[in-house]
Amino acid sequence: MIRTNEIRKDKLIRIVTDRLNFVFSDTIKIELKTDIIIPMLQQMLDRGELRVSNDTVLFSDGSSLKLEGEGIKYDLEGKFFHSSVSTLITASILNSKFLELLDINKNEDYKRLFSNVLDKVSFGEVNMEDSRVLELSRPINNEEFVVFDGKLWICNEGRYGFHESECLYSLNDNFNNCEGLDEIRLDYNIDDCDNRGYLRKIYL
Repeated sequence: MIRTNEIRKDKLIRIVTDRLNFVFSDTIKIELKTDIIIPMLQQMLDRGELRVSNDTVLFSDGSSLKLEGEGIKYDLEGKFFHSSVSTLITASILNSKFLELLDINKNEDYKRLFSNVLDKVSFGEVNMEDSRVLELSRPINNEEFVVFDGKLWICNEGRYGFHESECLYSLNDNFNNCEGLDEIRLDYNIDDCDNRGYLRKIYL
């Protein structure tokens, strides 16, 4: 079952990657359109994870959505969703359901998801010889994004900030012990504990 879910997730990521629009600010937001959401709703319907009554989608977790506001229609006789135009989705619940379905929780998931915007995201790997060092796939600057340990972080400026930084340093060894942390203090280098900045966890 786990293997089946991984295959389904991988297939979904590969299908939607070229059709997603990412908005970069102090976080990363995914803009979704009806041509992406309709197949998701259809899949959930076919698996019995939702039903439709009076043009309202009733999800199995008790949440609901009126289709009219999103430009999506439901054919009761044929039991399928459709739309005549591709419009931007505004309902937060559909964004949440989409992200739940993607289940992004590994570096490799993010690499596939961000494959068209790799110039805006760096991927970190803990140095094998010194776990206080996080090696980056590309140099980063202030307010840019880093993925490591299957999580998404933003690099916020501290006393010194970041300029084409190729490595990050945590003398408290937090790269190896970041479970439950929403913020990691970053040091100037391996021999200097002056504050360069912070990694702060963010969510899509």
